Amino acid sequence: MRILTQIFIFITIFFMLHNLLIKAQLKSLNNMVSNKSNRKICIILVDGLRLDSIDYMPFLLNMIDCKKGVLYNSKCFPPTLSRPGYERIFTGSPTNINGITRNFHPIPSLIPDVFLLAKRSGYKTALSGYYWLLELFPYSFNYRYTYFNSDSKVFNRAINIIGDFNPDILLVHPMEVDKAGHRHGALSKEYKNSCKNIDKNIEYLWNHIKNKNYTLIVISDHGHRDEGGHGDDNKGCIEIPLIIIDNDIEKLNLIQKEWASQLDVAPTICDLLNIPKNSFMKGTSLIQINDNLAPDLVIDNSIIKLSSRFPLIFTGFAVFVSIIITKTFYYLKNLL
Repeated sequence: MRILTQIFIFITIFFMLHNLLIKAQLKSLNNMVSNKSNRKICIILVDGLRLDSIDYMPFLLNMIDCKKGVLYNSKCFPPTLSRPGYERIFTGSPTNINGITRNFHPIPSLIPDVFLLAKRSGYKTALSGYYWLLELFPYSFNYRYTYFNSDSKVFNRAINIIGDFNPDILLVHPMEVDKAGHRHGALSKEYKNSCKNIDKNIEYLWNHIKNKNYTLIVISDHGHRDEGGHGDDNKGCIEIPLIIIDNDIEKLNLIQKEWASQLDVAPTICDLLNIPKNSFMKGTSLIQINDNLAPDLVIDNSIIKLSSRFPLIFTGFAVFVSIIITKTFYYLKNLL
């Protein structure tokens, strides 16, 4: 009973402290620009999609050929894992700054992501994807659907969210391709078929949003080795696609470059929505605009310095306090 009490107190204190930290971050987000963009963004994060797999996705290839889409050869960074990839993509910060280095380390991000920045600027944000994203960005989405195992409903739920809530920025996150890569390898017919199936679903979703002023961004967190798996600096893991699709792609003023970085996604999204960037974005926006429209948001570095020490600091402090409270409780109980 005593152990259970300590665990309960520890969990309570942990989340109280984390909530205070998030509130401290949000206080620094008050000076946002109020000039909202009319553009909406739909991001499709295809988990585990490597660059050369675009060859199996005819809809995306057709949009590129018809000059409605632009393909950037892109690169991610080791560790080529999902949770570090999500963090790099949506905060624009490299791993050595954000401290997210492992998959099975479910701590929230300490750097404001693009969804939180958009939300604080008055935009409606939404997620239809894997629950890891909600663990990483717990305060960033107005509307959400998350799954734990099967992603079979992820595109339909996304369309329902669009119909019901009309979000300004929506993240759709299927895991089918990544699962096929793990089980069969990136050169297998199962992996290729998963790419084809996701391509059909992307076309299905695009047909629902193409007349609603959406810009579609297709990205990946990492690729896969030929034999399957990821995590290292293997070419199949590092090289990923970045595709931007719009009915009037020329008006986006996209910058042409041979290779884009995974870190370029977040500042590009900020410029599309005309919202400030956080000061930890190390990539370069792919949108050529007046920098005065989206000034950088400066956040106290001391908050971010807690990133790498987050588990040690809060776990140690919470355990210490929970032990003191528990001992006090039992001492008073014995007196009575």
